[in-house]
Amino acid sequence: MNSFTMKALAVAVLGLAGTSMAMAACPTAVTTSGSTTPGGGGAWSTQFIATDATFNIVSPGLGGTGCTAAFSIGALSNSRVFVQDNSPAAPGEPRYRARFLVKLSNLTSFSVSNQTAIIMRENDTTSPAQFSSDQLVVRIAGGATPSIRFFVADGNAASGLVSIAVPLPSSASGEYRVETDLQIGAAATSQANGCTTTPASGGCFRYWVTDAAAASADATPTGSYVINNSGWSGAKTLFLGLTTGTAAFRTAHAGQTVLLDELDTRRQTFIGQ
Repeated sequence: MNSFTMKALAVAVLGLAGTSMAMAACPTAVTTSGSTTPGGGGAWSTQFIATDATFNIVSPGLGGTGCTAAFSIGALSNSRVFVQDNSPAAPGEPRYRARFLVKLSNLTSFSVSNQTAIIMRENDTTSPAQFSSDQLVVRIAGGATPSIRFFVADGNAASGLVSIAVPLPSSASGEYRVETDLQIGAAATSQANGCTTTPASGGCFRYWVTDAAAASADATPTGSYVINNSGWSGAKTLFLGLTTGTAAFRTAHAGQTVLLDELDTRRQTFIGQ
């Protein structure tokens, strides 16, 4: 996997753990339903749009960019829309860092906890037979204070997943930055806030959920979790968009857009702003 930055789905390919950023013009989205290769105006490996879902690129973007990706799903049970990145090296990356911006202000009355939708998935080539091959699932969830919910592969958990809910902080712009750092490794016991600094070995999940304008640092994540994910092969495929939504989400928010922008994935370096 290269260390690369995608702004408004316009790819700027960097060297591994690079820090410079090349800008590109906003791409033209392929908006017809069905599967398309490449996806996202050429920025992604593929994309998929269900018949009642939409994908578009709109202006302005998040975090001061020129444009952003806008995703919406409909009321049908199989409604989904996403772009897909297949670039991580096979069989999977043992450490995978990702950062993106999200804005939910177009979701009216996003106030009920069962209104949830997956906005990002990291999928592995192989996993323990009894568990899903998803290494990390990121959901948005409604409520009096909407939240980000992380579901992280963990062989120590009976369900194979650790669930972490993080209320969204206050934000004048309504834009939030979500960053994750996931490392494959073994752990005898799972433990919340047990790997604030990523260990040299061992399974560890760290996460940051902040106002998009706020500063953040590698040494001070919002939270962390020691996990046992040694049975998973490592991140191989990333999906970004609305890959599924609960019935309550689809009913209340059919046709309403979630904005996602500035995805950056890397092996090692902290990303932040």
